[in-house]
Amino acid sequence: MSESIREGIRKLPRESQESYAQSVAYTYRNLADLLLAKGRILEAQQVLELLKVQELKDFDRTTRANIANGQVALDPTERGIVEKYGSFIAFGQTLRQCQESKPQCAEYDRLLSLRKEAQAEYDRAVKTFEAAIKTREKEDKKNFLDPQNRFSGKVQELLETQPDTALIYSLVTDDKLWLVLASKGETLRQFEVKVSQAELNRAVVKFHQLMEQCERRSCGASDTAALNAVSQQLYGWLLPKPLQQELQGKNGQGKIKHLIFAPDRITRYIPMSALFDGNQYLIENYTVATIVSAEYTNTDKPNYDPKQASVLAVGLSNAVPPSFPPLDNVPLELEAIVRTKSATAGIYPGLELLNQQFDFSSLQKHLFGHTILHIATHGAFVREQADASYILLGNGQKLPISQIKNLNDLGKLQLVVLSACQTALADWGADGIEISNVSFSFMERGVKAVIASLWQVNDRSTSLLIQQFYKNLATGKLTKAEALQQAQLSLLRHQVTAKDAPSRSPILIPKGSPQKHQNSNGDFSHPYYWAPFILIGNSL
Repeated sequence: MSESIREGIRKLPRESQESYAQSVAYTYRNLADLLLAKGRILEAQQVLELLKVQELKDFDRTTRANIANGQVALDPTERGIVEKYGSFIAFGQTLRQCQESKPQCAEYDRLLSLRKEAQAEYDRAVKTFEAAIKTREKEDKKNFLDPQNRFSGKVQELLETQPDTALIYSLVTDDKLWLVLASKGETLRQFEVKVSQAELNRAVVKFHQLMEQCERRSCGASDTAALNAVSQQLYGWLLPKPLQQELQGKNGQGKIKHLIFAPDRITRYIPMSALFDGNQYLIENYTVATIVSAEYTNTDKPNYDPKQASVLAVGLSNAVPPSFPPLDNVPLELEAIVRTKSATAGIYPGLELLNQQFDFSSLQKHLFGHTILHIATHGAFVREQADASYILLGNGQKLPISQIKNLNDLGKLQLVVLSACQTALADWGADGIEISNVSFSFMERGVKAVIASLWQVNDRSTSLLIQQFYKNLATGKLTKAEALQQAQLSLLRHQVTAKDAPSRSPILIPKGSPQKHQNSNGDFSHPYYWAPFILIGNSL
């Protein structure tokens, strides 16, 4: 794209600029469809990567590229820092020394405030350069097309870091579903499934409606059978028999053990672990993770040994009138996770911030030095616009997901767990992009992976599943995907039931909603209890 065209786009009204940006994603989607129809699978895979990134840009209006001319000048805050400390590097060293001192130095809060102001100005300026660089990369055919007929290096890296892994892209069109399969040592393979977008939407909405029933009352065998019927239909579309045969290998010995999905449109609302083949759920045969895109997926192997890893656990238990009831079980959840000098029963060493202790300032202040950020509070992922998704802070204020970019020191975090947030249930026009946006908001700041939930879940089962996950992770023998798989299986197979939990309050819901039924028999084997949590990003 020439600079004259860019300049012309910048002069258009905002509505026209948005229409243009949306047409880019539409073009990528149509191009991928045409390439797959022609059997040009390698090019199609790379177009799918471009599509996923473009959709995020379209959704987050505040981060859309706005190329500007001229040099970048220092604002008054930045000039003050340079004048006092000599350079931003020297300032950073001063802040780091303050962070690492025990106790923290007296001017720590002032230094954090200065960094926040400078970071905000810097972020606004650097966006212009990021956009220009990404545009050039997309236009560089050498980076776009691989003459050796291999998939992109990032996909190769993703597959090599975890043996026996397969990556599955999906592309939902009006009249069909395309699937692209990548695995180590194999060429890319494509599969065409004759299912319309409308049919797929109906099945996913039905799936969520059946889950809603379990939120309101105890689900029995007939409810499980009804859910499994829809889940089996989805399984047949998302994992058709030819693709299953590829996963199982020529001898049917199951050469693939780990599945990573790059979902599209309404398939983002599907908890892949709960797909049912008629006999078993997918999670019984594979570990399952999802990614926003291969290009934005970190592949470093983390260390979750409690001797070296620590957790910052924050949460809200108080009511926040008029819409948010108390979450009486959050203190128990945090205590079960965090091990302190006064509470030695926890799994990981770390720090708890509960209720009024958990505000934006304290969250920023205590992020440094931790491996895991665990957030137990109300929250929602809303599809209308990026700013509509939020996390409720302990002081009752909403932290828009779009403001995650204002948090510093996220880059050292290996994992963020959102244990009480939920996505809005899918409807006919939903595409699930808000789920990708929430995870990407953390990952673009350096977080390696995010665990989030797709619907509002039972309080007791959530606590048990999360505790099992951390116990599994702390052994140092399992990846995040394996730790989550084993935690989910412990509920599915009745290895963990309500009798294993401390006394907990009934499920609490926003004011004005119908009273929900609390599972009284302690059976958490229904997918409603274990399936909503999805792992996004680095699955190691």
